[in-house]
Amino acid sequence: MKAFEVTKEDIEQLDQRSLPNLMKKLLHAELSKLKLKQSELIISLDTNDPDGGVDGYIGSEIPEDHLWLPSGRSGWQFKAVKRFDHSDAEKEVLNKAKTDINHRIKKLLQQGEAYILVIGGKDYTLTKLEEREKRIREVFAENGFPDSKVKVYSSGQIAEWVNSFPSVVAHLKPDRANFKDIKEWKEKLRVIKEPKEFVPDAKREKHIQSVRDAINSNVNRERATIIRLVGLTGIGKTRLIYETLATEELKELVFYTESPDKLPTSRFNEVANNEDITAIFVIDECPHDKYVELAKEVEGIGGRITFISLDYDIDRSRDNDDHIILEKLDDDALDELIQLTVPGLLEMARRKIVEFSEGYPKIAVRLSEHFSSHPDILSPDTLSKLTMDDLFDKMIAGRHAEDSEINKIKKVLTAISLFKRLGWDNELSEQGQNVCKLLGIQWIDARHIINEQEERGLVIKRGRYRYISPLPLAIYLASNWWKVMDESTWSDFYGNLPDLETKKSFLERLTDLPHSEYAKKVLKKKFAEFDYELMDSEIGSEIFLGLTKADHLLAMETLERILGPVPKEKLLEFEAGRRNVVWALEKIAWWPDTFHRAARLLLKLADAENESWSNNATGVFTQLFQTFLGGTAVPAWERHSILEEALNSGNTSLQKLALKGLETSFKLWHATRDVSGEEQGTVIPPPEWNPRYREDLRKSVLSALGILDKAMEMNDSEIQTEAARIFLSHIRILLSRGFNTEVMERLQRIQTKFPELEKELIKTVEEVIHFDSEKLQKEVIDKVRDFRDKLIGGDFKGLMRRYVKSRLLEDELKENRENVDRIVRELVEESVKVPEKLNKEINWLVTSEAENGYGFGRILGELDRDYYWLDIILQAVKDSENPSVYFFGGYLSSIKLQDEDLWEKTLDRCYNDETLKKFLLEIIWRSEASDNAVKLIIRMLKDQVIKPQEIKLLTYGAWFRGVSAKMFIEFLEEYYKIGDVKYASCILGIIDQYVETYPHFISDGKDTLFKYLINPEFFEDSDTMYHWDKLSNKLMEEFDETIPYFLDLVLDTLMKENCVHLESDFRTKLKYFLEKDFDNTWKRIKEALLATDLCAWHLTDILKGDYASFRKEKNSLLGLIPETYIWEWVEENPDNAEYILTRMIPLHESEPLLHPLARTLLTKYPSDEDIASGLSANWRTEGWVGYQRSSYHESKLHIAKNWAEDPEISVANWAKKEVEYLEKQLDIEKREEEEMGV
Repeated sequence: MKAFEVTKEDIEQLDQRSLPNLMKKLLHAELSKLKLKQSELIISLDTNDPDGGVDGYIGSEIPEDHLWLPSGRSGWQFKAVKRFDHSDAEKEVLNKAKTDINHRIKKLLQQGEAYILVIGGKDYTLTKLEEREKRIREVFAENGFPDSKVKVYSSGQIAEWVNSFPSVVAHLKPDRANFKDIKEWKEKLRVIKEPKEFVPDAKREKHIQSVRDAINSNVNRERATIIRLVGLTGIGKTRLIYETLATEELKELVFYTESPDKLPTSRFNEVANNEDITAIFVIDECPHDKYVELAKEVEGIGGRITFISLDYDIDRSRDNDDHIILEKLDDDALDELIQLTVPGLLEMARRKIVEFSEGYPKIAVRLSEHFSSHPDILSPDTLSKLTMDDLFDKMIAGRHAEDSEINKIKKVLTAISLFKRLGWDNELSEQGQNVCKLLGIQWIDARHIINEQEERGLVIKRGRYRYISPLPLAIYLASNWWKVMDESTWSDFYGNLPDLETKKSFLERLTDLPHSEYAKKVLKKKFAEFDYELMDSEIGSEIFLGLTKADHLLAMETLERILGPVPKEKLLEFEAGRRNVVWALEKIAWWPDTFHRAARLLLKLADAENESWSNNATGVFTQLFQTFLGGTAVPAWERHSILEEALNSGNTSLQKLALKGLETSFKLWHATRDVSGEEQGTVIPPPEWNPRYREDLRKSVLSALGILDKAMEMNDSEIQTEAARIFLSHIRILLSRGFNTEVMERLQRIQTKFPELEKELIKTVEEVIHFDSEKLQKEVIDKVRDFRDKLIGGDFKGLMRRYVKSRLLEDELKENRENVDRIVRELVEESVKVPEKLNKEINWLVTSEAENGYGFGRILGELDRDYYWLDIILQAVKDSENPSVYFFGGYLSSIKLQDEDLWEKTLDRCYNDETLKKFLLEIIWRSEASDNAVKLIIRMLKDQVIKPQEIKLLTYGAWFRGVSAKMFIEFLEEYYKIGDVKYASCILGIIDQYVETYPHFISDGKDTLFKYLINPEFFEDSDTMYHWDKLSNKLMEEFDETIPYFLDLVLDTLMKENCVHLESDFRTKLKYFLEKDFDNTWKRIKEALLATDLCAWHLTDILKGDYASFRKEKNSLLGLIPETYIWEWVEENPDNAEYILTRMIPLHESEPLLHPLARTLLTKYPSDEDIASGLSANWRTEGWVGYQRSSYHESKLHIAKNWAEDPEISVANWAKKEVEYLEKQLDIEKREEEEMGV
């Protein structure tokens, strides 16, 4: 019998339960074909349910002229009876009393809908069916419905109808073929059940849509839709196609089989001969030859047929077929799949599983389900529990059937799997050849197999290296090798590996096999080989870091053995291996069973710190004590014992490190750390401890506060004070976390015990009040305010400490400024009225403690009419151990405004006093500028009271703007004479400020200014170039006769070796010269270019311009020089000018055509190799920062290829050589980038 045919006898065998079931499936298929909603079909399969004369209902509007369905909506009655006579019609549609139509049929007729009766147990002729239809209509008419729509089907018509839907046939007669409909496909194939969830990435969504579009758009075409989907085993091909076709519109058309071998002998003939059939055939595990054969069969059937073949060998499709290569699932989609499979799985475990799975959904699901109940590691033991051998063996075998061939493939793959990566090509092929020789593999066979497996995706090419993917497959292969190895065998194998890199890669793979018996033995032996010398080497420590991931306990024991006894003096010299050892300890500290030991060793290294970056031993040690993100599975309070040990050690250095660690424990907001400790290879460490509940946080903070209290009670005052400072700096965050009582108690203690911290205490509580009043509870803020008020008090002394000794950020805010100024003025007024009060505060006022001393002193000078305080302040400054003139400077600035003679006399007094003399420049700077003050500054410079570079202080606030031009010129002249001329650069900023205020100074001070600006010493200091450029431009604009002097200055400077940093500035300046004085500038440039000195070399770079990769605009200066002038210069100097020209042509600005100067050179001198070499050297000279150098060279290659199309043969030939050079460079760079994982 034919595979797709159902007969009337098949229908007649159905009973009253199975007939409605068949009709339900048939009607669903028909609605799918019509693209109508499946939900509009309602059929009851309960034979005991009173149906009111209707078993089913179609609520969709069926279009006109349908072969089987009446137009509009319809009700259906199914009768599996062997006889339905003319007289049975009345009994079927009337109620038992025969007084009215059955209520559900009546409702249909009232709504103008059709009534369809299906007689399954017998086949009637068309005439017999029409007689029964007529009788039913007569009964309806007799009961008030003369215009009813009635249709009757018997077994023959139903069989014919079913045969138009292969999926319905397969449902009714499963023994006829090995095809499955979509429901059976889902239920019977494990591939659809695992994973249970389907998460497509962007590429899969695109594939799904393209397949659907191909099916839907091809219905009326002559050629069948043929789709070829290929991808590695386990990548999700079958699941993708299932999800693609499991839609209302398509699912009833689907016909699936696991392989082409299970196709019926008649294959597609029945479909081809029945134009009513629309079908989608999915053939899984279909090799290329079968795909080609089957595609030829179906392509002529027409667009109503879709043929989809799937296979795990990556091949090419026939022309005009849709070809899809399914790639690995991306990481984001894989992570989402894992979350759906095992909700609640920790983020760290998910991240590791994503990493291990390498895009294979099936592997990810199995791993995640395992880790949900066994959160440990990806070990050989784990893989065996997951029973993935069948999957891996299938991945390895591919299309091969012979055991001998499969074993050969497996042996070669095993060779690669023993290494994290293995050199295979070019100069690194020795690694692969050596390994193959050791394992008894022919190199030529190995290369053939590896090439084949690369195409299949099991071997990944990374530059000159190869490695196995996915990682679980590599572990599976490597672990099988290790299982049969004894110590002498693997030791010999390891010892005969060709180089250190291969040995390191071998050990790195071993770390992927933790907790296996053979790995433990090997690791124990390898750790035992380490000594101090090996550990303090870059390669040795790097290997140790890798081994740490496999066994943190052995690693810890090794470090304790080697570094534990080493004294601090020697640890200070521990440099080459330090970085890797610190990283290893960071990983070891993650584990609860080694945290304390690792932390102690980190503390020891931190005590002998010799690195300056943030993640040095000190940084890693202190980070371990963060309450949040501590980088360990150990609760915070358990970690604190390490800090207590350090504090109790009696060693000040260790105590300070303990305080640093303690400080990090109060980072309760915005904690951060590097991602490092949790990266432990295939080991998934326990989750990082972070406070989950309020009680966790409270216990952690109270523990830290307890240790801080002990530190504040220690005998060392430095440790005590630092501990108190740590507490004060974290008061706001502690209050925000609810530690109100703990904070207030300690504030009281600190006020009493640490009077020297009074200013910091005031500052802290004021910040709380100002910034946190709306965030904290009112009662908390009230307590802080009360403490503040008692701390400061309302008396003179308290207010002085608050508003003069302290200058807080909130005091500078606009809303507070007026009030603060008022209070300070009131304090000054009280000082004038009652001098005794200020006398008690004078000692700290003349020190740097007086943060608002300048403002207070300025107001005091304004109100001190009799200058009562002048001598008192002068004496206090002299007597102070830590004097500052901040307060005194404010006082004198007011005196200057009232009595300049007194101000000058006071400065003279200061000048003649050894103590006050050193503050004199600052005192002058804090006062208003005057000519007399400048004279005093000149005197100070001459007498060497101040150094020439100290004058830079006067640039702040542009102090000299208050000085006359005459006095300013006198100052500049004197300053120029003083000391070493190199200090003249300090003055350019001052001159620039003065010229900005008084532009006429360019004329008034021309000679003096010119003398400064042509001083070559300026160019020793690149910071002054900005001012030099501005001022020299202004001078040349005013006096163009100065241009040649500046041009000579620039050219002379280019003679120096270390002036590369000035090229950009000088390029701008030469552009100015060329634009303002072309003839003279060109004359000097062409002379300078001919000299064989540094100036000529730098000048060619300047004229050429910066390289295009760093700036889009063209900045070559050659564009400012007419080509006729350049060629005249070349002709005048035939021995060398053309070669110099090759170096300064801006080839980087030549796109798409080669620069005309270069074209002319190549055309004019086609056989001159020196010219060609010069242009090549120019084109190849470049700078690059970053990893992806290849992208930069690709852009250059694109330019060179355009040049190679030049019609001038000599130009094209030169360009082709550059193309060849760049292509070779690109090959090398891409290989290197690939190997680095860029």
